[in-house]
Amino acid sequence: MKSIIKFGGYEPREITEYSVEVSDVDAAGSGRSESGVMNRDRVRGGDDPVYKVSVGCTNLTDKDMTDFLNAIKPESVQVVFFFGEYFTKEMYAGNKKAEMKIVDGNETRWNVSVSLTGY
Repeated sequence: MKSIIKFGGYEPREITEYSVEVSDVDAAGSGRSESGVMNRDRVRGGDDPVYKVSVGCTNLTDKDMTDFLNAIKPESVQVVFFFGEYFTKEMYAGNKKAEMKIVDGNETRWNVSVSLTGY
């Protein structure tokens, strides 16, 4: 089976969280008027929305955790992700979270998560 996500050439292992958010982008002048009428000027969406992919992995070794975080270290990374079909988008990584846990008294494992947002 093909991986559901690959970023910066890295295919994460032990994926336990995966979600895709699809958003439109409205112009700065969009919003409700004083009379409550919605004025919307969508500048991006439809066939070209902004994608945000959130992915989390559990029980990663120290090396796997480092590889994961190094893959998203650049300002932007190419992301191939599954959302009914495969998409390839240039994205940036938001806040990263790495939570350490101790297994068998002295062995470390990591739960790592990140959200990748399209340009």
